[in-house]
Amino acid sequence: MFFRQYGSALKLGLRLGTFFCLLAAAALLPQQLPQGLDPSLAVFRLAPPLLTLPEVQVQMLFSSQESLRRDALALTAKALAERLQPELAGEQWNIQALRLPLQAGAQPEEALVAVALSLAPEQGYLCLLEPGRQGYTFFYAEKNLLPIKHMASWPFAASSENHLPPELIALWEDHDESMGAFSSVERFSLWLWHDNKLQQVFQTNTRWQLSFPQEKIWITARQQYQIKGRDLSLEIEGYQEYFEGAEPALRRDSTGNLKPLPSLGRTIRQQYTFYPAYLAFGIGEGAWRPKADSNSIPVLLLQDLAQELEAPFYSSQHEYLVKTLDGATAVVPASQLVMSQ
Repeated sequence: MFFRQYGSALKLGLRLGTFFCLLAAAALLPQQLPQGLDPSLAVFRLAPPLLTLPEVQVQMLFSSQESLRRDALALTAKALAERLQPELAGEQWNIQALRLPLQAGAQPEEALVAVALSLAPEQGYLCLLEPGRQGYTFFYAEKNLLPIKHMASWPFAASSENHLPPELIALWEDHDESMGAFSSVERFSLWLWHDNKLQQVFQTNTRWQLSFPQEKIWITARQQYQIKGRDLSLEIEGYQEYFEGAEPALRRDSTGNLKPLPSLGRTIRQQYTFYPAYLAFGIGEGAWRPKADSNSIPVLLLQDLAQELEAPFYSSQHEYLVKTLDGATAVVPASQLVMSQ
């Protein structure tokens, strides 16, 4: 016991000593820096401490008692908002939480905790909390998301060879600009935590309405998709429909004086498979040759852009969205691709 206490005191003393040495060194910096030296490179900038939430608070996020769960969610939302956007920390943030096991059979206390934090009409964050001895540490945030209507775990085929987890994070983002603009969308995406990175492995708009001018009329386009599948396979199925009118459709699913364009309507069905080498769901592999005399580049076909909602009006050639083995994405003409069998 004595040696344990002595060791802890020694570690604390060393940390304090290092901290005061940094402060002393900063105080001894010259008042005027040599010409051409960036001040940001010449001063010590101590990073803010990591945000750690008490273990009991995080466990209460999943409590069966509604009052305890509600209070824990409110406390967690405020703490995360203060770190992400302190000027909006007092707003009523919507928050959801789920456990994300990193390997099959993991105990709940070993799993990461994913938190969806949203503030209408445009703010959305996907945050990750990591368990530790002192509680749960907030260590990652995916920004620039739309408000997250729903978050759930998505069954996934764990692979010991590729070290893939048993579950993905599924997000349904929702954004409606019908008050003054001409678009509303529900976006579905799947996220994979792998090799200390959070990666988006699939995305599509399950519901989408937009209006845009075309010559002297307005076109209103709509699509509605359903997502099926699990593990390494996905399928989208739905329809796209088109209307014309003198004015844009300002409300979701509004009909007004719109004239249907049945010749443009179509049913969409597409199969997707997960490709571990690319860490993404795609419709197939291929070889991309940007120039006739260049070497072929292996790629995964992420999306057939001829199926895009605006394609009947804006697509001049058949193109695909592809991903390379190093993670880069590009829009590629079909004429430059050779599909794998």
